[in-house]
Amino acid sequence: MLVVHASLSVSSLVRQSVTIDEFGHLPAGMLILETGDLSHATLNPPLMNGLAALPARWVEASGAPNPVSPGARALAATIANPFWRGGYRLMVERGADYQRLFLAARLVSVAVTLLLGVVVYRWARELAPERAALAGAVAAGLVLFSPNLLAHGGLVTTDAGAAAAMTMALYASWRFSREPGPVRAVMLGAALGLALLVKFTALVWVSVIALQVGVAWGRGSGRRRRRLAGGAFVAAACALFVLHLGYGFQHPFPRVADVSAEEPLGGALQGALSGGLRLPVPLDYLVAFSRQAQAITGGDASYLLGEAYHGGRPEYFGFCWRRRFRWRSSGCRSSLGPLGSEAREGGAASCSPFLWGRVSYSSRSPPLGRRSRSACG
Repeated sequence: MLVVHASLSVSSLVRQSVTIDEFGHLPAGMLILETGDLSHATLNPPLMNGLAALPARWVEASGAPNPVSPGARALAATIANPFWRGGYRLMVERGADYQRLFLAARLVSVAVTLLLGVVVYRWARELAPERAALAGAVAAGLVLFSPNLLAHGGLVTTDAGAAAAMTMALYASWRFSREPGPVRAVMLGAALGLALLVKFTALVWVSVIALQVGVAWGRGSGRRRRRLAGGAFVAAACALFVLHLGYGFQHPFPRVADVSAEEPLGGALQGALSGGLRLPVPLDYLVAFSRQAQAITGGDASYLLGEAYHGGRPEYFGFCWRRRFRWRSSGCRSSLGPLGSEAREGGAASCSPFLWGRVSYSSRSPPLGRRSRSACG
Protein backbone atom coordinates (compact mmCIF):
# COMPACT_ATOMS: atom_id res chain seq x y z
CA MET A 1 0.00 0.00 0.00
CA LEU A 2 2.83 2.40 0.77
CA VAL A 3 4.37 1.87 -2.66
CA VAL A 4 1.05 2.29 -4.44
CA HIS A 5 0.24 5.47 -2.50
CA ALA A 6 3.66 6.95 -3.23
CA SER A 7 3.37 6.09 -6.92
CA LEU A 8 -0.08 7.64 -7.25
CA SER A 9 0.90 10.75 -5.33
CA VAL A 10 4.10 11.39 -7.27
CA SER A 11 2.39 10.77 -10.62
CA SER A 12 -0.16 13.44 -9.66
CA LEU A 13 2.34 15.93 -8.29
CA VAL A 14 4.51 16.01 -11.40
CA ARG A 15 1.48 17.29 -13.34
CA GLN A 16 0.37 19.93 -10.83
CA SER A 17 1.49 23.52 -11.01
CA VAL A 18 2.43 25.40 -7.84
CA THR A 19 -0.60 26.07 -5.63
CA ILE A 20 -1.26 29.28 -3.76
CA ASP A 21 -0.10 28.22 -0.28
CA GLU A 22 2.94 26.34 -1.59
CA PHE A 23 3.94 29.65 -3.15
CA GLY A 24 4.90 31.02 0.26
CA HIS A 25 5.76 27.91 2.31
CA LEU A 26 8.78 26.72 0.34
CA PRO A 27 10.55 30.13 0.12
CA ALA A 28 10.11 30.51 3.88
CA GLY A 29 11.79 27.16 4.46
CA MET A 30 14.63 27.98 2.08
CA LEU A 31 15.27 31.28 3.86
CA ILE A 32 15.33 29.47 7.20
CA LEU A 33 17.99 27.03 5.94
CA GLU A 34 19.96 29.81 4.26
CA THR A 35 20.04 32.24 7.20
CA GLY A 36 19.28 30.09 10.26
CA ASP A 37 16.75 32.72 11.28
CA LEU A 38 13.48 31.08 12.39
CA SER A 39 11.59 34.38 12.20
CA HIS A 40 11.22 33.76 8.46
CA ALA A 41 8.41 31.37 9.41
CA THR A 42 6.07 34.34 9.60
CA LEU A 43 2.67 32.59 9.56
CA ASN A 44 3.41 29.02 10.67
CA PRO A 45 5.83 27.05 12.84
CA PRO A 46 9.00 26.20 10.90
CA LEU A 47 9.29 22.40 10.91
CA MET A 48 7.52 21.41 7.68
CA ASN A 49 8.83 24.43 5.79
CA GLY A 50 12.39 23.60 6.77
CA LEU A 51 12.07 19.90 5.96
CA ALA A 52 10.52 20.62 2.57
CA ALA A 53 13.34 23.00 1.73
CA LEU A 54 16.09 20.40 2.27
CA PRO A 55 15.78 18.65 -1.15
CA ALA A 56 14.85 21.96 -2.78
CA ARG A 57 18.14 23.46 -1.64
CA TRP A 58 19.97 20.64 -3.40
CA VAL A 59 18.08 21.33 -6.62
CA GLU A 60 18.77 25.04 -6.22
CA ALA A 61 22.49 24.39 -5.82
CA SER A 62 22.56 22.35 -9.05
CA GLY A 63 21.02 25.14 -11.17
CA ALA A 64 21.75 28.72 -12.01
CA PRO A 65 19.57 31.67 -11.00
CA ASN A 66 17.67 33.66 -13.62
CA PRO A 67 18.80 37.10 -14.65
CA VAL A 68 16.31 39.30 -12.81
CA SER A 69 15.21 42.65 -14.17
CA PRO A 70 15.22 45.58 -11.74
CA GLY A 71 11.50 45.99 -12.36
CA ALA A 72 10.69 42.42 -11.31
CA ARG A 73 12.82 42.72 -8.18
CA ALA A 74 11.20 46.05 -7.32
CA LEU A 75 7.73 44.54 -7.77
CA ALA A 76 8.52 41.73 -5.33
CA ALA A 77 9.88 44.24 -2.82
CA THR A 78 6.58 46.17 -2.78
CA ILE A 79 4.66 43.27 -1.22
CA ALA A 80 4.28 44.00 2.47
CA ASN A 81 3.57 40.50 3.78
CA PRO A 82 6.93 38.64 3.96
CA PHE A 83 5.22 35.26 3.39
CA TRP A 84 4.04 36.30 -0.07
CA ARG A 85 7.05 38.52 -0.76
CA GLY A 86 9.35 35.52 -0.46
CA GLY A 87 7.14 33.61 -2.88
CA TYR A 88 7.35 36.29 -5.57
CA ARG A 89 11.07 36.64 -5.05
CA LEU A 90 11.69 32.93 -5.54
CA MET A 91 9.50 32.90 -8.64
CA VAL A 92 11.36 35.72 -10.38
CA GLU A 93 14.83 34.53 -9.34
CA ARG A 94 14.45 30.78 -9.99
CA GLY A 95 11.95 30.66 -12.84
CA ALA A 96 14.00 28.22 -14.92
CA ASP A 97 13.92 25.45 -12.30
CA TYR A 98 10.89 26.69 -10.36
CA GLN A 99 8.78 23.57 -10.89
CA ARG A 100 11.73 21.29 -10.11
CA LEU A 101 12.23 23.02 -6.76
CA PHE A 102 8.65 22.38 -5.73
CA LEU A 103 8.61 18.81 -7.01
CA ALA A 104 11.66 18.00 -4.87
CA ALA A 105 10.03 19.65 -1.85
CA ARG A 106 6.77 17.78 -2.43
CA LEU A 107 8.56 14.46 -1.99
CA VAL A 108 9.00 15.34 1.69
CA SER A 109 5.24 15.69 2.11
CA VAL A 110 4.71 12.37 0.35
CA ALA A 111 7.09 10.72 2.83
CA VAL A 112 5.17 12.31 5.71
CA THR A 113 1.87 10.90 4.42
CA LEU A 114 3.49 7.47 4.32
CA LEU A 115 4.48 7.95 7.96
CA LEU A 116 0.85 8.78 8.74
CA GLY A 117 -0.20 5.49 7.15
CA VAL A 118 2.32 3.56 9.25
CA VAL A 119 1.12 5.19 12.48
CA VAL A 120 -2.53 4.44 11.69
CA TYR A 121 -1.60 0.85 10.81
CA ARG A 122 0.13 0.29 14.16
CA TRP A 123 -2.63 1.95 16.16
CA ALA A 124 -5.32 -0.13 14.49
CA ARG A 125 -3.38 -3.34 15.22
CA GLU A 126 -3.32 -2.46 18.92
CA LEU A 127 -7.00 -1.59 18.94
CA ALA A 128 -7.99 -4.94 17.43
CA PRO A 129 -5.30 -7.46 18.47
CA GLU A 130 -7.51 -10.45 17.65
CA ARG A 131 -7.43 -9.46 13.96
CA ALA A 132 -4.42 -7.19 13.98
CA ALA A 133 -3.30 -7.63 10.38
CA LEU A 134 -6.77 -7.06 8.93
CA ALA A 135 -7.49 -4.06 11.16
CA GLY A 136 -4.17 -2.44 10.32
CA ALA A 137 -4.57 -3.01 6.60
CA VAL A 138 -8.11 -1.63 6.50
CA ALA A 139 -7.28 1.44 8.59
CA ALA A 140 -4.11 2.24 6.66
CA GLY A 141 -5.89 1.64 3.37
CA LEU A 142 -8.64 4.11 4.25
CA VAL A 143 -6.00 6.72 4.97
CA LEU A 144 -3.53 6.08 2.16
CA PHE A 145 -6.18 5.76 -0.53
CA SER A 146 -8.28 8.70 0.59
CA PRO A 147 -8.84 10.83 -2.54
CA ASN A 148 -8.18 13.98 -0.54
CA LEU A 149 -4.82 12.71 0.70
CA LEU A 150 -3.83 11.41 -2.72
CA ALA A 151 -4.66 14.74 -4.33
CA HIS A 152 -3.31 17.15 -1.73
CA GLY A 153 -1.18 15.24 0.79
CA GLY A 154 1.99 15.81 -1.20
CA LEU A 155 1.70 19.57 -1.49
CA VAL A 156 4.28 21.79 0.20
CA THR A 157 2.08 22.96 3.07
CA THR A 158 1.76 22.15 6.75
CA ASP A 159 -1.30 19.92 6.29
CA ALA A 160 0.35 16.52 5.77
CA GLY A 161 2.76 17.17 8.62
CA ALA A 162 -0.06 18.28 10.90
CA ALA A 163 -2.09 15.14 10.14
CA ALA A 164 0.89 12.88 10.86
CA ALA A 165 2.17 14.69 13.95
CA MET A 166 -1.24 15.14 15.55
CA THR A 167 -2.11 11.49 14.92
CA MET A 168 1.17 10.46 16.53
CA ALA A 169 0.40 12.68 19.51
CA LEU A 170 -3.06 11.16 19.97
CA TYR A 171 -1.64 7.66 19.57
CA ALA A 172 1.05 8.37 22.16
CA SER A 173 -1.54 9.88 24.51
CA TRP A 174 -3.78 6.81 24.14
CA ARG A 175 -0.87 4.48 24.94
CA PHE A 176 0.23 6.60 27.90
CA SER A 177 -3.30 6.75 29.33
CA ARG A 178 -3.57 2.98 29.18
CA GLU A 179 -0.18 2.19 30.73
CA PRO A 180 1.49 5.32 32.16
CA GLY A 181 5.24 5.24 32.49
CA PRO A 182 8.30 7.46 31.95
CA VAL A 183 9.11 6.15 28.46
CA ARG A 184 5.58 6.64 27.20
CA ALA A 185 5.45 10.07 28.83
CA VAL A 186 8.59 11.14 26.95
CA MET A 187 7.15 9.75 23.69
CA LEU A 188 3.93 11.70 24.28
CA GLY A 189 5.83 14.91 24.94
CA ALA A 190 8.04 14.45 21.88
CA ALA A 191 5.05 13.80 19.62
CA LEU A 192 3.15 16.77 20.99
CA GLY A 193 6.20 19.01 20.61
CA LEU A 194 6.53 17.96 16.95
CA ALA A 195 2.85 18.71 16.38
CA LEU A 196 3.32 22.20 17.86
CA LEU A 197 6.26 22.74 15.50
CA VAL A 198 4.11 21.92 12.47
CA LYS A 199 0.85 23.84 12.83
CA PHE A 200 -0.79 26.17 15.32
CA THR A 201 -3.99 24.12 15.38
CA ALA A 202 -2.01 21.56 17.40
CA LEU A 203 -2.70 23.85 20.36
CA VAL A 204 -6.23 22.42 20.31
CA TRP A 205 -4.72 18.97 20.72
CA VAL A 206 -3.12 20.06 23.99
CA SER A 207 -6.56 20.41 25.53
CA VAL A 208 -7.78 17.18 23.90
CA ILE A 209 -4.83 15.22 25.28
CA ALA A 210 -5.20 16.86 28.69
CA LEU A 211 -8.84 15.78 28.71
CA GLN A 212 -7.90 12.23 27.70
CA VAL A 213 -5.30 11.95 30.44
CA GLY A 214 -7.68 13.60 32.92
CA VAL A 215 -10.37 11.01 32.21
CA ALA A 216 -7.83 8.24 32.74
CA TRP A 217 -6.76 9.88 36.02
CA GLY A 218 -10.38 10.10 37.18
CA ARG A 219 -10.90 6.41 36.52
CA GLY A 220 -7.72 5.38 38.29
CA SER A 221 -6.70 5.40 41.92
CA GLY A 222 -3.63 5.41 44.13
CA ARG A 223 -0.41 4.54 42.36
CA ARG A 224 -1.91 4.80 38.86
CA ARG A 225 -3.04 8.36 39.52
CA ARG A 226 0.42 9.34 40.72
CA ARG A 227 2.02 7.80 37.61
CA LEU A 228 -0.42 9.65 35.36
CA ALA A 229 0.17 12.98 37.11
CA GLY A 230 3.95 12.60 37.10
CA GLY A 231 3.96 11.41 33.52
CA ALA A 232 1.81 14.35 32.43
CA PHE A 233 4.35 16.74 33.97
CA VAL A 234 7.21 14.96 32.15
CA ALA A 235 5.26 15.03 28.85
CA ALA A 236 4.60 18.77 29.17
CA ALA A 237 8.26 19.47 29.90
CA CYS A 238 9.36 17.33 26.93
CA ALA A 239 6.87 19.06 24.62
CA LEU A 240 8.23 22.49 25.57
CA PHE A 241 11.81 21.24 25.18
CA VAL A 242 11.08 19.92 21.67
CA LEU A 243 9.31 23.16 20.76
CA HIS A 244 12.26 25.30 21.83
CA LEU A 245 14.69 22.85 20.21
CA GLY A 246 12.81 23.22 16.93
CA TYR A 247 13.34 26.97 17.17
CA GLY A 248 17.03 26.47 17.88
CA PHE A 249 16.54 27.96 21.36
CA GLN A 250 16.28 31.39 19.71
CA HIS A 251 14.57 33.85 22.09
CA PRO A 252 13.46 31.19 24.59
CA PHE A 253 10.91 31.99 27.32
CA PRO A 254 10.52 35.65 26.34
CA ARG A 255 9.09 38.28 28.65
CA VAL A 256 5.78 39.89 27.81
CA ALA A 257 7.66 43.14 27.26
CA ASP A 258 9.74 41.47 24.51
CA VAL A 259 6.66 41.12 22.30
CA SER A 260 6.38 44.26 20.22
CA ALA A 261 3.22 46.26 20.83
CA GLU A 262 2.96 46.58 17.04
CA GLU A 263 2.29 42.83 16.73
CA PRO A 264 -1.42 41.90 16.68
CA LEU A 265 -1.31 40.25 20.13
CA GLY A 266 1.51 42.35 21.56
CA GLY A 267 -0.64 45.18 22.80
CA ALA A 268 -3.22 42.82 24.28
CA LEU A 269 -0.56 40.85 26.18
CA GLN A 270 1.13 43.94 27.53
CA GLY A 271 -2.19 45.35 28.61
CA ALA A 272 -3.26 42.19 30.43
CA LEU A 273 0.00 40.82 31.88
CA SER A 274 3.02 42.13 33.70
CA GLY A 275 5.86 43.08 31.36
CA GLY A 276 8.35 40.93 33.28
CA LEU A 277 6.29 37.76 33.09
CA ARG A 278 8.02 34.93 31.21
CA LEU A 279 6.06 33.14 28.48
CA PRO A 280 6.55 29.38 27.91
CA VAL A 281 6.89 29.46 24.10
CA PRO A 282 9.63 30.93 21.85
CA LEU A 283 9.20 34.55 20.84
CA ASP A 284 9.11 33.74 17.10
CA TYR A 285 6.39 31.15 17.74
CA LEU A 286 4.26 33.71 19.53
CA VAL A 287 4.78 36.37 16.85
CA ALA A 288 3.90 33.97 14.01
CA PHE A 289 0.82 32.79 15.91
CA SER A 290 -0.24 36.39 16.38
CA ARG A 291 0.09 37.15 12.67
CA GLN A 292 -1.74 33.98 11.68
CA ALA A 293 -4.59 34.85 14.02
CA GLN A 294 -4.80 38.30 12.47
CA ALA A 295 -4.87 36.82 8.95
CA ILE A 296 -7.65 34.42 9.89
CA THR A 297 -9.80 37.05 11.58
CA GLY A 298 -9.65 39.59 8.77
CA GLY A 299 -6.14 40.28 7.57
CA ASP A 300 -6.61 38.39 4.29
CA ALA A 301 -9.25 39.22 1.72
CA SER A 302 -11.43 36.80 -0.22
CA TYR A 303 -12.65 37.16 -3.79
CA LEU A 304 -16.05 36.11 -5.09
CA LEU A 305 -17.77 37.03 -8.35
CA GLY A 306 -15.61 40.06 -9.02
CA GLU A 307 -15.71 41.46 -5.49
CA ALA A 308 -12.97 41.42 -2.83
CA TYR A 309 -14.21 41.38 0.75
CA HIS A 310 -13.22 40.50 4.32
CA GLY A 311 -15.00 38.00 6.51
CA GLY A 312 -17.15 35.07 5.47
CA ARG A 313 -20.17 34.65 3.23
CA PRO A 314 -22.48 31.62 3.43
CA GLU A 315 -23.09 31.53 -0.34
CA TYR A 316 -19.38 30.95 -1.01
CA PHE A 317 -19.66 27.26 -0.18
CA GLY A 318 -22.70 26.89 -2.38
CA PHE A 319 -20.76 28.29 -5.32
CA CYS A 320 -17.89 25.92 -4.59
CA TRP A 321 -20.39 23.06 -4.51
CA ARG A 322 -21.63 24.08 -7.91
CA ARG A 323 -18.09 24.05 -9.29
CA ARG A 324 -17.42 20.64 -7.83
CA PHE A 325 -20.38 18.81 -9.35
CA ARG A 326 -20.57 19.05 -13.10
CA TRP A 327 -24.25 18.54 -13.74
CA ARG A 328 -25.92 20.06 -16.78
CA SER A 329 -29.38 21.33 -17.53
CA SER A 330 -31.08 23.89 -19.70
CA GLY A 331 -33.13 25.47 -16.90
CA CYS A 332 -32.96 28.02 -14.07
CA ARG A 333 -30.60 30.33 -15.90
CA SER A 334 -31.43 33.39 -13.86
CA SER A 335 -31.80 31.83 -10.42
CA LEU A 336 -28.53 33.26 -9.11
CA GLY A 337 -28.79 36.83 -10.34
CA PRO A 338 -25.18 37.90 -11.09
CA LEU A 339 -24.16 34.28 -11.45
CA GLY A 340 -26.76 33.76 -14.15
CA SER A 341 -25.15 36.30 -16.48
CA GLU A 342 -21.74 34.79 -15.78
CA ALA A 343 -23.07 31.37 -16.73
CA ARG A 344 -24.71 32.64 -19.92
CA GLU A 345 -21.39 34.10 -20.99
CA GLY A 346 -19.85 30.69 -20.40
CA GLY A 347 -22.34 29.08 -22.72
CA ALA A 348 -24.25 26.96 -20.22
CA ALA A 349 -27.12 27.41 -17.83
CA SER A 350 -26.66 27.84 -14.08
CA CYS A 351 -28.69 26.93 -11.05
CA SER A 352 -28.27 27.55 -7.34
CA PRO A 353 -27.10 24.46 -5.44
CA PHE A 354 -29.70 25.25 -2.83
CA LEU A 355 -32.48 24.64 -5.37
CA TRP A 356 -33.49 21.04 -5.80
CA GLY A 357 -33.52 19.70 -9.30
CA ARG A 358 -31.15 19.46 -12.21
CA VAL A 359 -28.12 21.66 -11.91
CA SER A 360 -25.89 22.89 -14.70
CA TYR A 361 -22.23 23.78 -14.83
CA SER A 362 -20.27 25.89 -17.27
CA SER A 363 -16.78 24.57 -17.91
CA ARG A 364 -15.75 27.89 -19.44
CA SER A 365 -16.84 30.10 -16.55
CA PRO A 366 -14.13 31.86 -14.51
CA PRO A 367 -13.23 30.71 -11.00
CA LEU A 368 -15.87 31.72 -8.50
CA GLY A 369 -13.68 32.18 -5.45
CA ARG A 370 -10.03 32.63 -4.68
CA ARG A 371 -7.85 34.30 -2.11
CA SER A 372 -6.70 37.77 -3.04
CA ARG A 373 -2.91 37.74 -2.72
CA SER A 374 -2.63 41.45 -3.37
CA ALA A 375 -4.74 42.17 -0.32
CA CYS A 376 -2.60 40.00 1.93
CA GLY A 377 0.26 42.44 2.03
